[in-house]
Amino acid sequence: MAQTKALTGDGIAVTVSPMTEPYWQATRERRLVAAKCTHCAHFRVPFLPFCPKCNEQEVEWVELTGPGTLYSFTFYPHPQRESADDPTMLAPAIVEFAEAPGVRYAGNMIDIDTTRIAIGMKVETDWIFNGEGWGLPAFRPVS
Repeated sequence: MAQTKALTGDGIAVTVSPMTEPYWQATRERRLVAAKCTHCAHFRVPFLPFCPKCNEQEVEWVELTGPGTLYSFTFYPHPQRESADDPTMLAPAIVEFAEAPGVRYAGNMIDIDTTRIAIGMKVETDWIFNGEGWGLPAFRPVS
């Protein structure tokens, strides 16, 4: 039986552009958002300057309040383990949100025993912050 834990945000650099700044600013406020085309309502994640469906540029940033649904995951030994016998694992995961059909976000499953993780389980968004205060999504089971 192993517990999951995320990597720290130390050393993770974030490049912010005028187009992605609304996303990154929302992470500072612990909000997960997705870009939605104002012309055809298609979600663009990852963010693209032009909508792949209608070629328009304008977007609105929709907050994804969840819960999300675990779509996929895997395990591997945490690189910051104290010893080779330390059972702590990373569990990278892909999560879908009903508020944004077709959107899947990546992040680590945290604070859950590996035997309890299951495709289809409901998760909530949590955050890991880098040294500059930018948030990286992580997911934990809905309590």
